[in-house]
Amino acid sequence: MASLRLLDHAIPAASLVVTRFGSPEMIALICARGEVAFFRSMVLGQIKTIRMRRAGGTFYPALLADLQSYRRQFRSWSSLAAEMQLAIAGVDILPSPVGQKIRRPESPNQDAQGAFMNPMLQHSLAEHEYLRQRLKAEFPDADEDTLRDTLEGLSSLSEILACALRSYLDDIALAAALGIRINDMQERISRFEQRAEKKRALITSVMERAEVTKLAEPDFTVFLRTTTPFAVVTAEEEIPPDFWRPQPPKLDRKGLTAALRRGESVPGAVLSNGQATISVRTR
Repeated sequence: MASLRLLDHAIPAASLVVTRFGSPEMIALICARGEVAFFRSMVLGQIKTIRMRRAGGTFYPALLADLQSYRRQFRSWSSLAAEMQLAIAGVDILPSPVGQKIRRPESPNQDAQGAFMNPMLQHSLAEHEYLRQRLKAEFPDADEDTLRDTLEGLSSLSEILACALRSYLDDIALAAALGIRINDMQERISRFEQRAEKKRALITSVMERAEVTKLAEPDFTVFLRTTTPFAVVTAEEEIPPDFWRPQPPKLDRKGLTAALRRGESVPGAVLSNGQATISVRTR
C-alpha cells in the first residue's frame, strides 16, 4: 500500500513540477525535447556558418569539431527522449513538433487562472519555457527581441496557439449563429403560443354562445367551465401596503465599479487587478 508523506514546510519545487506534469519521466521528456530542438538549431546554424566561411576563405577546422559536438548532443538527447517516451504510461498519443510523440495524461490540467488546458498546448508551453531558460543561460547577453525571434524558430507554441485561436473563433461564430437561431425559434414559439391562445378564445366564445358545455371526440373531450375569479388591478397606487411584498435590495455592481474607478473609497469593496485577456482581429 502506498504511504503518505506529510510535510511541515513548503512543498519542494521538484515535487510541484512532478505534480504538474504527472511523472518524472514526463518532465525528462519535456526537457529532452527542448534540448533536441536547441541542438538541432545549433547544428543547422553551424552548417550555415561553415559554408559561409568556406566561401569567404575564413574556414578553420575547429568549426567541424563544434559541429560534431552539437551532433553528438542532438543524438544523445534524441535517444533520451525516445527512452522517456517508452517509459511513460498513458492513453492517447500526441504528435510532437520534433518528430516524436508524447502520451496524454489521464487527468486534465489547469493553468494559474483555473482554466483547463489542452495537454498538447500545456506541453508545448513547457517546452517553450524550457527553451527560453536554456537560451538565456547559453546567451546571457542576448536582448529580448533576439530571444523572441529565436524562440519562434525553435518552439512550436506559436503554431499550436494559432490552432487554438482558430478553434476559439469557430466557437464564437457557432455561438453567434446558434444565438440567432435560438432567437428565431423563440419568436416562432411566441407566434405559436399567441395563435393557440386566439384559437382557445375563439372556441370558448363559440361554445359559450351556442351553449355547448361538452364536446366529445375519439381523441379528446372538452368541457366549457367558468374560471375562478382573479384580481384585476385598476389603480396600482391606491392598493394598501398590506398587499405589497418587500423586495430585497440588489447590489448595483456597475455603479460600484464606476465609483471605485473614479478613486472613491467604498467600504467592503476594492478594485480588482486587471486580468490578462486576448483581443482578436480577423482579416
